[in-house]
Amino acid sequence: MNTAQSIFDQLYKMSEKQGAIDANFWMQGSMKLTVLLQTEQEKLVELRRQVQLLKAKHLGNGESAVSAKILTETSDLFVEAEKLEVFIKTALELSRQAKKFATMEQELYKAY
Repeated sequence: MNTAQSIFDQLYKMSEKQGAIDANFWMQGSMKLTVLLQTEQEKLVELRRQVQLLKAKHLGNGESAVSAKILTETSDLFVEAEKLEVFIKTALELSRQAKKFATMEQELYKAY
């Protein structure tokens, strides 16, 4: 398991178990995830390239465009790329929400 996924899993388990999690903890996890996402995004680019090469291979073997698309999109490689894309989008949303939450917490402290 990679580091980004382990951070995400830890945050998920804590929120499931505890409900509310300290804003500072969310922010720290979010910052680490943001840095680590560069590696995940590079992996996604490579997976997408491999998916396109697979599609080109199917087309080169005489498959129709529709058939090549179906064969490509049912491959394990395509599914892995889709899962990685969902993970990246979820981690980015987590980061966005953590920043917003931290801002709200800071404004709350200023109000007192």
